[in-house]
Amino acid sequence: MILEYGVFALDPGLSSAWAVGIVRDEGTMAERLVARQESRSSTLREHDWVVQARTISTDWMDFRLDCHRRGIPAFFVCEDFILTRFKSSDRSGLYPVWVAAAVVGYRNGIADAYESGGFGPAAPIEVVWQQPSQAKTHATDERLRRWGMWIKGREHERDAWRHFAYFVANPASQKYRQARARTLPRSRMHT
Repeated sequence: MILEYGVFALDPGLSSAWAVGIVRDEGTMAERLVARQESRSSTLREHDWVVQARTISTDWMDFRLDCHRRGIPAFFVCEDFILTRFKSSDRSGLYPVWVAAAVVGYRNGIADAYESGGFGPAAPIEVVWQQPSQAKTHATDERLRRWGMWIKGREHERDAWRHFAYFVANPASQKYRQARARTLPRSRMHT
């Protein structure tokens, strides 16, 4: 059995970026990344973190629905943020936290509305949190270029692609995908 799945990788911040694509766990890591389908990336320069959350959540829901129609799981990957030092009182340093929390909150609100509308239980709101250093160490600039994930002049989109690539490569993420695959009906698995 070869698992095919969708990845939505978010790099939240003052301007946020995300990368999406369909991956098939077949071949080497480089082959998987190069062969990704339906791949695209976007940067959102809207400085209102609530507007960012709505825009990102809407794009995630559209992507997840596309994956659902294809019969494959979709994974939401988000860069984690740990405050290590604060050199000023500039709140823009907190934007990664605000945007990520607002996206998760927005998604939970939609799930609550779905359930309270009588449509049945919503799928659990799952997020795969990844550290920036893990993604940057794995998906170097040279590797991004080799994998066709280098976006010239778009640093945040490159960082989103780094998280995308790390999710595909990370052994813990692979175990997570396999565990999720075991809960899918056989018709959703591809041979």
